[in-house]
Amino acid sequence: MANHGETMTHDPISRDNPPPPENSYQGQVQEAEYGFPYHYIPQSDGPDFSQTRHYSWGFRYLGGLEVVAKEVARYQPRSLFDVGCGDGRFLMEASRRFPTLSVMGIDYSAAAISFARAFNPELRFEARDIVADPLGEAFELATLIEVLEHIEPKEVAGFLAAIQTHLEPGGRLVLTVPHKNSPLIPKHHQHFDAVNLRAALEEHFEVEKIVYFDSRRDLPIRLAKTLLGGGGTQFVITNRGLNRLFMKTYLKRFLYVEREEDCRRLLAVARVGKCRF
Repeated sequence: MANHGETMTHDPISRDNPPPPENSYQGQVQEAEYGFPYHYIPQSDGPDFSQTRHYSWGFRYLGGLEVVAKEVARYQPRSLFDVGCGDGRFLMEASRRFPTLSVMGIDYSAAAISFARAFNPELRFEARDIVADPLGEAFELATLIEVLEHIEPKEVAGFLAAIQTHLEPGGRLVLTVPHKNSPLIPKHHQHFDAVNLRAALEEHFEVEKIVYFDSRRDLPIRLAKTLLGGGGTQFVITNRGLNRLFMKTYLKRFLYVEREEDCRRLLAVARVGKCRF
């Protein structure tokens, strides 16, 4: 313990000296750093060591969020229901872009919902199977982002029917799915084309439009991605200017395409009954 007149430069945390409360300056600084659990990024497993994580598909993921956000902006609903919300990333973006929008996310995965709540404590999330356990409330717009391909084909009709019951008359469903142009991967039951996606939706909705996006004719983007680090196994270029240019080019030149044969993914907008927006 310091004598009278001495200045302590470090006080170890103990029962008699607890960590600073969240409303103190020090507590606020620490709390602000928990926007992401950064302590889990560095890894050391035997001789292997890494202090980064790299997701080479991130630009395509953000592109998908962008096409959905543009549809939300187009219809300006008062309430939004994100089905299969996962860890809540889209609702985080939606709540920032549309601060007056009332949002809710559901997912059958309790693990995903725990992340969504941790990252977005001010938003509403529930772990729930809406087919077996409906909410009993309705929304103006529902989003279904890269979810339908995870549903067994024999259950798609019932799943879409459950979403329809959670929409107000005239409400809309905005969804994205991978196109058959993209190879099927183990965690997907099926991919879609415009014909079978429309057929699935028309059992419960009026399909307003189908949009082709995420270009397959993207050799410049694939080359640039390689130069920026590719899969990240050897190196990653983190220069902000270069990455900003890369993303800007993708969004401007390669996000939307005119021909179905050139797309990797589809966006559909479908409506329940008479439109009221």
